[in-house]
Amino acid sequence: EPGNPDSRFTINEVVKAERNIINAAKDWGRQFDKPKMESHILKFNAKQKAAPGGYELSDNQKEVLNILLKSGYRYDALQGDAGTGKTTILRAYKYALDKENIKVYGLAAAGAAAKTLQGESGIESRTVASYLLSPEKPKNAVIVIDEASLIGSINMDKLIRNAQANNNKILFVGDKNQ
Repeated sequence: EPGNPDSRFTINEVVKAERNIINAAKDWGRQFDKPKMESHILKFNAKQKAAPGGYELSDNQKEVLNILLKSGYRYDALQGDAGTGKTTILRAYKYALDKENIKVYGLAAAGAAAKTLQGESGIESRTVASYLLSPEKPKNAVIVIDEASLIGSINMDKLIRNAQANNNKILFVGDKNQ
């Protein structure tokens, strides 16, 4: 209301988008199938350990993978500071989902971030804008949104609505310090 110092400036479209995002977060969507993922994680770990300069997943990374791969929810989140192993988790996540014939796609706000996501995780990635403009959208897939906090409300609402319409799961990835 004009003259009220507590009034905030926004447009109705943003308010509507934010309400839709909040409602989606409350709903969580239908439960997805929960395939047996432990064997895929063990195989990924063995493969990584055997590679030149190999490494093993930490206990925390294995725990996070088990949670993400078995949650069954339409929306999940992976939050961690820089250097805590989010990319390694995403590489193992993709490996396990590939073994279950579940397609994984990556999105990021910026082209450089999409390129980095694809190069480091192996997840086919593109920008959010490119994805939203494309007439073809994946179905029954997992969409990884890197640096999710950088996506504006209107585009986030579009991504969520698209996930609902195409029976896709979304994994929001971010770093609270960025």
